[in-house]
Amino acid sequence: MCKTALVGQGMPRAGVERLESLGYTVLLLPTHPHLSAPVADHPDTLIFRYQSTLVTGSFYRELSADLFDRLLSRHRSLSLLCDSTDARSPYPFDVRFNAVTVSGHLFGNLGHLSDLLLSYADDHALSVHHVAQGYAGCSAFALDSLVCSADVGILRAAAEVGLPTLPIRTGGVLLPPFPYGFIGGAVAVTRDTVYTCGALSAHPDAVRITDAITASGRRTVPLFDGPLLDVGGFLLFDE
Repeated sequence: MCKTALVGQGMPRAGVERLESLGYTVLLLPTHPHLSAPVADHPDTLIFRYQSTLVTGSFYRELSADLFDRLLSRHRSLSLLCDSTDARSPYPFDVRFNAVTVSGHLFGNLGHLSDLLLSYADDHALSVHHVAQGYAGCSAFALDSLVCSADVGILRAAAEVGLPTLPIRTGGVLLPPFPYGFIGGAVAVTRDTVYTCGALSAHPDAVRITDAITASGRRTVPLFDGPLLDVGGFLLFDE
């Protein structure tokens, strides 16, 4: 099996080593020169993923040509779409690829998402829903159809289309120099595992999140010790 992890430069060395010990070849995403720290290396800001398709900006594709070429050569089922208008700081121009998909639904700030991304969603019968939160991909994660988030707008939009939700408290995730980060930026979900950047037990709603993960039939694997850290998520490819 070919296993690859796309992670940002902010992933602690212990997390990279843990992923490597689990059989992943780790590829470090270059920092985007037109984005401000800390989102300049965040996967959920740089790349949108749905199933076997990735969407990013043309500038970033060229900047990261070696990385994307290597990824596509390792995983032949992947396709990469490039929007001529790339992400850039300040907010909200940095959220063009920042959205979350759950059970055929896409949630994001429709006023600022990539036109190419939205066209792709329409072509692939994704039901698109506007939320005020620009960093929707950072702010939530899905366990099958269950949406876990501290963002009230995302939770409300999910509930309105009949998706079960797991509301959690704000905080419990680090994102220096900001007061706190987002839960979606601290986890990656596969078919059988939820990988966490830090110990889930440090989150104020750890018991409820852990119970939901267990109920979904998955196990929890921390990549390193200490509190949860928002690294902008990380993309895992197993085939």
